[in-house]
Amino acid sequence: MRDESAALAYRIRESLKGFSDAEIEKAWMDEADRRWQEIKDGEVSCITAEEVMKRARAAWR
Repeated sequence: MRDESAALAYRIRESLKGFSDAEIEKAWMDEADRRWQEIKDGEVSCITAEEVMKRARAAWR
């Protein structure tokens, strides 16, 4: 599970490289790097997409 979340974070980070505006790209990359480091350091708990959707649906009730 953690490896899947880490892989997803990496793919998201890589996908951010396509921005044309350098300042926006840097801001996104800095944020992605920060979040990736939190995952690697075990500072945050990753949850499944299913759990995200469950919580989102519950919040809208």
